[in-house]
Amino acid sequence: MSLKLPTLFTASNNVFWISKDGVQRFSQPASSIMTHHLDLLDLSSRPWSLVDAHRDAPAPSVALFANPLFPIYATLPNVTRYKQWVKDQRPMTHIMQPWDWDKEDWLNCMKLFDQFPELDQDTILEIKHHCGPLPRDIWGYIGDRTMFKNEVERAADALDSDAIYTILRRMEDLSETAADLASHKLLIVRRLSRDSTDLRSDAYEVDFKSTFAEELLRKRFSKLVLDDAERLFRACSLVPEASVFGGWIFEAQAMK
Repeated sequence: MSLKLPTLFTASNNVFWISKDGVQRFSQPASSIMTHHLDLLDLSSRPWSLVDAHRDAPAPSVALFANPLFPIYATLPNVTRYKQWVKDQRPMTHIMQPWDWDKEDWLNCMKLFDQFPELDQDTILEIKHHCGPLPRDIWGYIGDRTMFKNEVERAADALDSDAIYTILRRMEDLSETAADLASHKLLIVRRLSRDSTDLRSDAYEVDFKSTFAEELLRKRFSKLVLDDAERLFRACSLVPEASVFGGWIFEAQAMK
């Protein structure tokens, strides 16, 4: 969009057509709108159709994904948000990687936000310890550190071995994992490394969201009875995405 290449951008039920002639705004993704503009283009360029899906908004119109547009649909990993698109378009599903704490890119990106404060080294270390590598977590922690930590602690306290077992068994379904409130506070989805020429949907694994979340869960489940530990370990062995937790449970038992 910064290069003013022909782009369709949809957000909050508004459709914006961006091109070298400027920006035009439309209230609905009517096919006639796109037909008018697409007729003027070299369609071999495959104009992008970017859809930013709001949590409470209805699923976007399939007109936004019409040929020859190249659609990119950013949404919650909840299958109800994109099942119709998958049915009609058979697209690949890709997972956006969280930031890497070992690089300074995350801090440079956060500084682009208005009113983002200057951080000393101690605060940066605190953020890396308590937060997932995500803008929402970082803003939440800076806004009210006590409230942020309390919310994570409550999520950990709400879990028992049955709840952990349920989450583990649901990890094969990315939408189910993301929809769980406790897992949203404590866990994060990471894309496994992939070959960019491999035209398949991304594989993923589920990991602890932060060192703080990992410490809380390790403490809470350090005294698992053997039967519960065996049940959880078996669940992990059946779900490749949960391999991180299999190692954690095995380690807890081996140290007893």
